[in-house]
Amino acid sequence: MTKPNQELGKNAASFEQHFLAGLRIAGLNVTDYFPSRTYQEKDKSKMGFGFIQDPNDLDSVCICEEDGLHFNHTFNGIMIPINKKQPASLIATMVLASILTNKVLAPPKCPHCEEEDD
Repeated sequence: MTKPNQELGKNAASFEQHFLAGLRIAGLNVTDYFPSRTYQEKDKSKMGFGFIQDPNDLDSVCICEEDGLHFNHTFNGIMIPINKKQPASLIATMVLASILTNKVLAPPKCPHCEEEDD
């Protein structure tokens, strides 16, 4: 069961704060990136922070959850984990850099998945 006015966890909140501040500082229109809070698919009692990296590509969706930055389903569930060496603020900086250089940040494909595509 979800709680009314539920808040993001520490990592997702940090990512959201840094990501939105970076967009504003860069002079970009925040709403172009469709920022939103989403319930986690596996555990509806937890929230994540969702957005798209490219306003012209709805498939560039990402969701920051407590464990890391999750990419859309076309990336086979691969994510960038949040940990002590790679905090949420660093991941937000990586995403912002990719947006500012017009490159969608995407994890490498699984080698086994690439073999299947051939």
